[in-house]
Amino acid sequence: MGLIVILPLAALAIFGIVSIHQWLRRGNYDAIWWRAFRISACCGLVLGLWFTLFLQYKVPNGRISGFPIPLRFSQKQTDDTWKESSVPAAIHYAVLITDILCGVAIGLVPLRVAGFLKENRKQHPHYPPPNP
Repeated sequence: MGLIVILPLAALAIFGIVSIHQWLRRGNYDAIWWRAFRISACCGLVLGLWFTLFLQYKVPNGRISGFPIPLRFSQKQTDDTWKESSVPAAIHYAVLITDILCGVAIGLVPLRVAGFLKENRKQHPHYPPPNP
């Protein structure tokens, strides 16, 4: 049942990463843009690992680990101990991979926004034409 949420989010993250890569290849961008792509992807990988391994947020009488899909749930018991819920291994590893992929996709968003602005600045009527 959990794969109904996990698989579309993983597919969306993969689509975003691949489409940014294809956009750079089609546009014949220079080495600076490819270097920015690699750096952004590495920063996104670190962000995805942080989402998966370290991010915890608190809810009333509990904690949730993982973002955008929660990985672990902990509930506070009456004797001040924490009871952690477990999920099946297939769901657990699918969530790990999806959270990391979402981190990489989020890390690449600033590169895509910069590319969008670069491509569309030339079409603005107040933009001076380039000198030949």
